[in-house]
Amino acid sequence: MRPEFATREFWETRRVFLRKAALLTLTAAAAWTTWDHFCWLGYDPQQISCTGYRLFVVVRHQVPTRAGQYVAFVTDDRFAPMFRVGERFGKLIVCTFPCHVEEGVDHLTVNGHVRDSINPALVAKLGKKPADFVRSLDLKPGEFFVMGVDPHSFDSRYWGVVKPEQVVGRVYPLL
Repeated sequence: MRPEFATREFWETRRVFLRKAALLTLTAAAAWTTWDHFCWLGYDPQQISCTGYRLFVVVRHQVPTRAGQYVAFVTDDRFAPMFRVGERFGKLIVCTFPCHVEEGVDHLTVNGHVRDSINPALVAKLGKKPADFVRSLDLKPGEFFVMGVDPHSFDSRYWGVVKPEQVVGRVYPLL
């Protein structure tokens, strides 16, 4: 009597299984490559979420167009010392062109509407003084003034506007 692995049926079954497994693996790899080219999954690991959400889908190459939408962008040298250049961020757009922002030591207005002003504890952590953040901004086309929903969020109040070359896509909050 021949062992089971020596039978023709045994090897035919294995060959069919291996073909299907290879096809499934190639299909999964193609789907992942396509997904990764167009989308990213994002997770906010902070103790206090600056957006109010933890899980996101980022649709690359899709630029948000108005306030109330979320934008995905990469950091530049203005984010130091809190973050390295090139880190991915997602924030809520508060205003876009045309927009006027007035920032003072104890106030912030966006197109005349009062918003949360800078956080003195975060200013101290950055090694700056509140007077360093007194400014008036008029946004240019393609720029975004962004903020987190938490008043302690590190956002445009501290580093200015998101520039068009920083934008990588639009964020869709999930959870």
